[in-house]
Amino acid sequence: MNLELRSFASFRALKGLSALARFLKKEKVDLLVTFFKNANYFGTIAGELSGRTRIISSRRNLGYWQTGRDLLLLKIMNRWTDLVIANSGAVRDTVVKEEGVDAGKIEVIYNGIDLDEFTNRLIPREEAKRKLGISPEMLLVGTLSNLRPVKAVDIFIKSAFVVSKRFPEAKFFILGEGPQRRDLETLVERLGIKDRVVFAGGAEEVFPYLSAFDIGVLSSSSEGFSNSILEYMLAGLPVVASGVGGNPEIIDEGENGYLVPPGEPQPLAEKIMALLEDERLRLNFGENARLKVAENFSLKRMVDEFERCFLRLCGQEGGADDGDIDLQERKVSVKGESLVVLSEKGA
Repeated sequence: MNLELRSFASFRALKGLSALARFLKKEKVDLLVTFFKNANYFGTIAGELSGRTRIISSRRNLGYWQTGRDLLLLKIMNRWTDLVIANSGAVRDTVVKEEGVDAGKIEVIYNGIDLDEFTNRLIPREEAKRKLGISPEMLLVGTLSNLRPVKAVDIFIKSAFVVSKRFPEAKFFILGEGPQRRDLETLVERLGIKDRVVFAGGAEEVFPYLSAFDIGVLSSSSEGFSNSILEYMLAGLPVVASGVGGNPEIIDEGENGYLVPPGEPQPLAEKIMALLEDERLRLNFGENARLKVAENFSLKRMVDEFERCFLRLCGQEGGADDGDIDLQERKVSVKGESLVVLSEKGA
């Protein structure tokens, strides 16, 4: 089922909401899980209109995009929501503070990564560098990021300017696309480091780059829980990241990476240089990082925690034990965002 719902102030939106509510009621949907802004809005309203569907709403960032209108809508819809799932403790705290949701109504489930699929696609670092046409001796510092203001890639570039003075053999790779690309390319030219910085674009295949990098960097001004950091760490990279949002919940300072103040190129550059000048430190941090993700952030762990929440909610009203509930899943799309529809089989 696909619904193009872009604005509340349209006949199409009202028609789509009605259709979704009828679908939920007709199919006897027990649980609706929404992800991201529009799905949260429209899914919550439709779930309430259906008269029977329990609703789980998700929060994936610190709400940097929210206007006063957005917060008002969220506060209204939170009255109809049975559970909010946040992808970090920092996101949970923001929802409590800004939206007024009781902490007991929020469950933290960290993002997960498919350990086997990911690691099987990595290749040895020297081989990866050769495939990219780079000398194995050259040191690579990379960032995997959308080129949007919140990702503060300009800070990464300014730190590259500082680092390149001391490590002229280092190269800096930017993987990602976005509306700021032209401005960032202009900044690189203005700083005179065009030969040091590579815009790799939105590469469909990131594994050759992750395999080749020596250090992973994330300079965002706001983060919920960074998948890029998970990928750096599982690739065995030491990480330097801004100490915002959920980043401190992944990175153990001085063990598998460094945290720096957001918006400041100099501290970021200093930590990058500390790692560039010490190969043993890079390798130790990288191994610690790999183990941290493997032990704490697997896809299986994330799925198990979601399932536990689903079963708990489905068992509350009917009084069934977890083992008595067998769920079937269907998906509904709202402007490219997901609503996961869960019903008890045979219901």
